[in-house]
Amino acid sequence: MVKKRKGSTASQWASSAARRLRGMAGNPSTIDDAVRIVVAGYLDGIACPPTDLEALSPRLNVIEIRAEDIPFSGELRREKGGFVVVCSSSLGGPRKRFTIAHEMAHAIFAASGPGWPRTGKELERLCDMMATELLMPRSLFLERCDAFVSLEKIRDVGRLFQTSLSATAIRCAELFGLSVFEADREEIRWGYGEIRKGPLGRIDADLRASILDGFKGPNRSDILWIKTDRNGPSWWKFECQRLGKEDRALVLLRPMPRDYEHPFLDR
Repeated sequence: MVKKRKGSTASQWASSAARRLRGMAGNPSTIDDAVRIVVAGYLDGIACPPTDLEALSPRLNVIEIRAEDIPFSGELRREKGGFVVVCSSSLGGPRKRFTIAHEMAHAIFAASGPGWPRTGKELERLCDMMATELLMPRSLFLERCDAFVSLEKIRDVGRLFQTSLSATAIRCAELFGLSVFEADREEIRWGYGEIRKGPLGRIDADLRASILDGFKGPNRSDILWIKTDRNGPSWWKFECQRLGKEDRALVLLRPMPRDYEHPFLDR
């Protein structure tokens, strides 16, 4: 079953950007639905995956996409004849594509009419959500993934959609109710779902031990009885994949069925 992100109801978004987006979508009950509806209109007929951002540009009055030596990821500039999406020349691959998609989301707001929102924390969050939908449209993404997705599958799907490992993992987590996070030997660097950002020492001891064991090889998997940040002890499918030669690892937690019984342990 596909699960919605907590906090997605429209009433929990207070900014003018959220109101504008809902209006563009016909005032659906959730922001997630508003993002999906608005983006789907622009992607109609656009090749995906991966999303053909060049083909999308004319629909957003984007006349050029270019790289410059700028001290930030990107921006949308109004120039004669339309908009220019500018991204940092230091970016490459999936990160560059996400930056372009984020700025195109700003262009979607610009296309909504006079007084379109230009700044604000919620606006930036919404543009990230729209960038995700532009690059990994929900319906197409679901065709290629399911709730039993593995880290190996996430890598394969990321290559298909030309998205980063972390962005692809988070997309899987939000759609299927999974938990995903990146850790080093000292802390959780970022997390989506049951495990939050913070010191590694505060998480469940068995989970921490499994993560540290994961640094000894390219990948590790197990079934763990652990307590998460949000819930009491339960069984989780644990997967850990070391990221390159660094002491960083991507961890995926998938809840096991409520009636799961471990064949070797009695809890």
